Amino acid sequence: MVSRRHSPRVHRDRPHQAGIHGHPHETGLAALCGLADQYQRHAADDPAQGDGPGPGPVLRPCRPLPRQFRIPQPHPLYPAYRHGQGPGKAQLPGAHRLHRRACCVSSVDVSIVIATYNRPVQLAETLKSCLGQSNRLGQTLEIVVVDNHPSRNGMPVVEQMDVSSPFAIRYVADPVRNMSALRNRGFAEAKGRWVAIIDDDEIADHDWLDELIGAAEATEADIVVGPRLASFAGGRPPAYDPDGADFIRDLGLKDQAVVDLTWPDGKPRYGLGTGNSAFNMARCFPAGEPPMRLEFGDAGGEDAELFIRLHRSGRRIVWASRAFVTETVAGHRTKVAYRLVRARREAQHYVAIYLDVTPKPSRVRAILIAKGLAQVVAGFLLALVTLEFGSETRLKGRLMMAQGLGKLTWTRPVGYISEPTASAAS
Repeated sequence: MVSRRHSPRVHRDRPHQAGIHGHPHETGLAALCGLADQYQRHAADDPAQGDGPGPGPVLRPCRPLPRQFRIPQPHPLYPAYRHGQGPGKAQLPGAHRLHRRACCVSSVDVSIVIATYNRPVQLAETLKSCLGQSNRLGQTLEIVVVDNHPSRNGMPVVEQMDVSSPFAIRYVADPVRNMSALRNRGFAEAKGRWVAIIDDDEIADHDWLDELIGAAEATEADIVVGPRLASFAGGRPPAYDPDGADFIRDLGLKDQAVVDLTWPDGKPRYGLGTGNSAFNMARCFPAGEPPMRLEFGDAGGEDAELFIRLHRSGRRIVWASRAFVTETVAGHRTKVAYRLVRARREAQHYVAIYLDVTPKPSRVRAILIAKGLAQVVAGFLLALVTLEFGSETRLKGRLMMAQGLGKLTWTRPVGYISEPTASAAS
């Protein structure tokens, strides 16, 4: 019998008015409770079922429940691991707060995972957009927030949002400063068949999840990615990029087109980030292995490396052109100095990933060194001719130099780029 403690809102005498809202098997649960009451009433009316002395009644075999009243087993939880350790080898420490309605959900279709660091204001906007999803597909949802800041300043935001949330929200604190470990923690905590990732500075359109998961299921994709628009804190793009093209993600593909991430020799075509993407957990990580490699967690590029690795292993990536998110670009990220450091770091990621997958690393290394030298020289000459040095409106030559320097210095990675405090950023 189903415990009444786990289904307090099912009206046993009116199964059609089941009240476990959002539960995929609510009608079956209600009918099961009604059937159980019928058995209890029959036993109460039968004197042979009394508790008096004697050998007791002859028990009649119970009929099996009809198929429509059987409750499917819950979806298996994604195995726990931490920072590269295998399943079952470590506990997952940190502050968990299970949503009060989580006990009524037997399985989760989609887990929305948000990794955050010192952005409580932006996190609140991201959560609002996730809670406002239209969910026309009727998916069972949950949100997992993994907070990397030692002060746990994302916890009050999650607690406030949880009060009115229509589905489960869980908060996890993980202060280890490694992006791969942080993102792996989010994957490990997720219970959904699909894990959809959105960054803490992104706002999802109201039909974002429907478009993302809809495209994945329509094409039987293993991974799906969507476009990213940009909203600038200063109100407009920087002068050196008046269209804001450097701050958006648009692969220029048709909706539900297959994304081919590499050339035949392993050379990356695109450097995809995990923001605005979704992964089928059973197909992408069948052995429960940690998705991201820890050695990329400090230098960066862990998400780009993951996409390349999954693509080369045969996983199918599809483009969902209508699954929009909008990134809020902070003012400091449009500064020339920041863009130059970012360009150098991205070039370092490109070299590290390319050398990791190519069957001819010595040859590729020589080609990349030559290309890096050429970019430094050509970029310097272009910046000199166009008087770019010291300019806030011209950046092309200096960007070329930064990309060349990244190829030459890939063994000395830039690592984390310092960000302003939460109060300054807001």
